[in-house]
Amino acid sequence: MKRTLLFAALFLSLFVQSFKSNEAYSKNFEFTSRTLNGGNFDLESMHGKIVIVNFWAHWCPNCADEMEVLEKIYRKYHSRGVEIIGISVDKEKARNSVIKHARNVSYPNARAIDAVRNTF
Repeated sequence: MKRTLLFAALFLSLFVQSFKSNEAYSKNFEFTSRTLNGGNFDLESMHGKIVIVNFWAHWCPNCADEMEVLEKIYRKYHSRGVEIIGISVDKEKARNSVIKHARNVSYPNARAIDAVRNTF
């Protein structure tokens, strides 16, 4: 688990450097949606912050592992400006399973099908 967390932190730092060097590129991605806990998430409002976008599905065992690692990153780095949004790519009929899986993490989660804007 430590190795996975270290890899994720290294990847994040490389991604941030790449992202900062091409700010015009970052404007190509828009995501605005209601979160599963009733809040709102607008990627555009996160400008200047490090944002990890994690696409997942309730039936994916590796996704559950990723969510566990991302939860640790979120708890450790959220106070330093790191944001995470989980986006479920499940269909409407899986809504209850999606909500159940999202309860295991404290970072916001939304469903791709509920997005008002989604250019991913």
